[in-house]
Amino acid sequence: MKKRITALTPTLFIIGAIMSTATSAEIYRHVDKSGQVTYSNTRIIGAKKVHLNRTLAKAKISALRNFPKVARKVQRKRDLKRRNILENELATEKRLLSNAKQSLKKDDVSLHMRNIIALKKELMNL
Repeated sequence: MKKRITALTPTLFIIGAIMSTATSAEIYRHVDKSGQVTYSNTRIIGAKKVHLNRTLAKAKISALRNFPKVARKVQRKRDLKRRNILENELATEKRLLSNAKQSLKKDDVSLHMRNIIALKKELMNL
C-alpha cells in the first residue's frame, strides 16, 4: 500500500504543475483585414500578446471588503416583509386562477399557473 502511494506522489505533483501552468496561459489579440477582433489562447500569425492588468482584480476584491453590511435583525425584517408580500401575491394568483378556470380562459389559466410556480419558487428561496 505504501509503495502505491509513493508511486502516485510524483505523478500527482507533475499533474499539479501542468495544471498550474495551464491557468496562467497567454492571451493573443488578432485583428483581421475586415477589422474583426479575435482573442485566443493560441498564437495566430499577426496576433499580439495581451498584457493583463492584474491590479483590476485586486481592486474588485478590496471593493467587496468595504461593501456595506446589514444587521441580522434588519435583514430578518426585510425577509419577513418580502415573504408576506410574496404570500399575498400567491393568494391573489390562486384566486385569479380559480376565476380563470371558471370562465374557461386557457391563456389566463396558463399565465396564473406560471405565476404561481414562480412565486412558490421564490418563497422556497427565502
